[in-house]
Amino acid sequence: MSVHSPQNPRIVKAEVIAEDLNERVSYLKEFIGFGQEDIDALHAAAPVVDPLVPTIVDAVYVKLFSFTITKQSFLPRQTGYDGPTPTSASDLTLDHDQIRFRKDFLSRYLRKLVTDKSYGPEFWKYLDNVGLMHTGQPGFKHREKKPALRVDLIHCTILLGYVVDMLLSVVVPHPDLDNATKTAVLRAVNKVVWIQNDLFGRHYVKEEGGMERNMVVAKQRTLQDKVSDVALMEGTAWVVFGVIVAVMGWTLHRLFTGQVAWLP
Repeated sequence: MSVHSPQNPRIVKAEVIAEDLNERVSYLKEFIGFGQEDIDALHAAAPVVDPLVPTIVDAVYVKLFSFTITKQSFLPRQTGYDGPTPTSASDLTLDHDQIRFRKDFLSRYLRKLVTDKSYGPEFWKYLDNVGLMHTGQPGFKHREKKPALRVDLIHCTILLGYVVDMLLSVVVPHPDLDNATKTAVLRAVNKVVWIQNDLFGRHYVKEEGGMERNMVVAKQRTLQDKVSDVALMEGTAWVVFGVIVAVMGWTLHRLFTGQVAWLP
């Protein structure tokens, strides 16, 4: 458990956790409170989750195939798969060899979440690689001469949320787990998945101070400037309109009171 507090804060440097995976994970684990109790809870959940993994995986792929934007991610040849690939979305079915291959990967991933012996550096490196492999960025020797495989971050993060929901539906009603164990398991799963979420995001989003963030800020400022210009123009227009109305009113008043003559 964390020993840091407002009186004894941990020194965390942005440039360090941006580059050093172990330091990043150490910070994330301490911040969210992931420790030995969570590891024990995950191990306790393994006998419950393991036999249900095929059902969970099937449900995940039914969900992925329910949207064209997520289904199309499985058209290109998948990393490590050497069999025939589909030629179009209509050829890609839930029992296609390439999808069976992907289901095997997801099954191993889910089992690893609840069975890793120590949840040490190798485990977090594995989760980090899971994030990296979806970006299409170079980083794996076996994909150097192959087309990039990219899945946009929105689909990765919402899928993690769906997987958590599936695990909730398994753990909460399970008759062999008492409430204390259920609570511990769900908290542990939640912590691991949120760390995984960050290990996706770090490969897609530049850290604070990075070029992408500066571009976003610049665009926001440009938009704010445009809004300010429009507001200024609108304000000026109303002032001019007000002056015109005032002059017209003053002129009409003088005409009707005889102070000035009408034009012949």
